[in-house]
Amino acid sequence: MEACATELVLRRAESADIPRIIELVWANVEEGPYKQKIVFNPSTLRAFVGALMADDQARVIVYENNGIQGVFAFTTFPNFYYFAGQIVASMVVWSVSKKYRGRASIDLLHEGQRAAKELGAKYMLLTGPTASFDGLCEHCGYSFLESSFIKEL
Repeated sequence: MEACATELVLRRAESADIPRIIELVWANVEEGPYKQKIVFNPSTLRAFVGALMADDQARVIVYENNGIQGVFAFTTFPNFYYFAGQIVASMVVWSVSKKYRGRASIDLLHEGQRAAKELGAKYMLLTGPTASFDGLCEHCGYSFLESSFIKEL
């Protein structure tokens, strides 16, 4: 029996990673409920990811295994209205290739939490569209806060 003790490679994203991050994120959008709600615009996505990378109060973290297979990105808000006077981190992207979900997903979240805490965040907000996402959040110690709704105008 082969040992399965390989170390996950987690690191901050670099600008050269942006095309793969966009590819990974869009593949996950197409498989879920966001498919009919989000417009694929590579230049806008490139600008968005680049802006997160350039923001001192945000982080984009990637998981590598034969290339980038996962990404977790968050930004922080000082004096967030729910928690006045405290910095809150809010996940904006958490996407992992199907083949690598599980441990890589959890480790990306933990690294995001660590980085957010380093930036002074007291809380991390996670947002996702499915019951399985809700279950993952609860498994990781998160509790339900609110629901989101969207309508095209």
